[in-house]
Amino acid sequence: MKLNTLTLVRAVELLKQKRITAAELYADVSDVIGKLNKKLNIYLSLDHDAPEEAAKMTGMPLAGVPLAVKDNFLTRKLPATASAK
Repeated sequence: MKLNTLTLVRAVELLKQKRITAAELYADVSDVIGKLNKKLNIYLSLDHDAPEEAAKMTGMPLAGVPLAVKDNFLTRKLPATASAK
């Protein structure tokens, strides 16, 4: 199953049913980002600790679902550059 093609609803469903893990979902999405980002230059940074942190957040609506966050929002661990150099 190509986890990176799941809809948000299906990903949440499979995570809740424990048919997939946050680590598996993140690994598949991260792999595709790694392959395409050199050409598309969409993502400036990735949080590689996300699957471990997601495992601690059970019960939250989107726990375990990889999300992209625009880099003009402040986050705890990722740079907020607004794509400026």
